[in-house]
Amino acid sequence: MRVHLVDGTYELFRYYFALPGHLDDDGIEVDAVRGVLGSTLALLEEGATHIGVATDHVIESFRNDMWPGYKTSAGIEPELLAQFPLLEDALRALGVTPESIPDWLALVGDSSDGFPGLKGWGAKSASAVLLRYRHLEDIPHDHWRWDVDVRGATRLAASLNEQQELAHLFRDLATLRAEPAPFADVDELRWAGPAPAFEAIAERLDRPNLVDRAQAIAKRSMTA
Repeated sequence: MRVHLVDGTYELFRYYFALPGHLDDDGIEVDAVRGVLGSTLALLEEGATHIGVATDHVIESFRNDMWPGYKTSAGIEPELLAQFPLLEDALRALGVTPESIPDWLALVGDSSDGFPGLKGWGAKSASAVLLRYRHLEDIPHDHWRWDVDVRGATRLAASLNEQQELAHLFRDLATLRAEPAPFADVDELRWAGPAPAFEAIAERLDRPNLVDRAQAIAKRSMTA
């Protein structure tokens, strides 16, 4: 068993900026989708048996209600946004289903997701403190009780104490939601070959060879 979990959003961005923009018959760029499907098939050709791909079809989410500056689709090229639903359709047709890191991000912030973290906290100080205490609520309020050598402990403790509510909000923003669980058992990710709809999508992408590759992998896995 070889299980792969793929960040489909990252892959889509990567291929969008790496490949020229090929248009389908509707005038929508599709090269990024081509790239993601190609790399997904490559994983299967290399022996992957289970694959799950996660994408951000809707960029805005409940997190934007929690913090207005959380990442949005603003500034993302329309040609790239238009490929998200196509990628999800293509992946469905191909046959794949859709501990302290949140605390650390709460302290230092995450510019890519649009929240700033707490004043004074940096990557090194947050790493040192969380290596000892793991979670925000376990960090002593009084700096003199800290059993860790970190520069500016007095200032850092004061910053955390003054912004406890904000820190917990940021941690909540950075925490993956798993309710409901995306899948109950890893066997749900087992690839069993492309669905009938995959041929039409491959035709739209002007890549009929994707169907041949997928069918060849499926045939090989059934005889293995």
